[in-house]
Amino acid sequence: MSWPLLLGCVWIVAAALTAMLPMRGQMVPGLALLVAAPALLVWIGWAHGWLWLALGLAAFGSMFRNPLRYLFRRALGQRPELPPELAAKPAPELRPELLPELRPELRPELPPEPASELPPEPASELPPEPVPELPPEPASELPPELPPELPPELASELVPKSRGGGER
Repeated sequence: MSWPLLLGCVWIVAAALTAMLPMRGQMVPGLALLVAAPALLVWIGWAHGWLWLALGLAAFGSMFRNPLRYLFRRALGQRPELPPELAAKPAPELRPELLPELRPELRPELPPEPASELPPEPASELPPEPVPELPPEPASELPPELPPELPPELASELVPKSRGGGER
């Protein structure tokens, strides 16, 4: 097999792998394939004749029909729609209080806040109240690792018995 046809087969496999990527991941490899295709097709046509060139053009047109349609409409001055995956997301609504402080020219003039009609509260001269000490909790009959809501009968069954010199 000649080099132009071998590289054409590699181009087809690369295009098929690119088509399996998510839409946003197809941009860079798809653009590289789109740019490389005309040179490859001219090489195939020069080496093997117009029939192989026609077959290559048909394969190229079939695989890149949507990007070529988009570029053709843009060349005619139209504004074709992008797929929803590539369309720009609408900008969120800007609220004046969220505008950055770094660009004061973007911040609209806000009305001044009304002055409070109430006089400020005087500072308290009283010492802080002492916090009363809590009495110590009574010692529980349950081991500390068991929840206190278990009845003592069940708790005694759950506590592991020591293996020291007792019964075996």
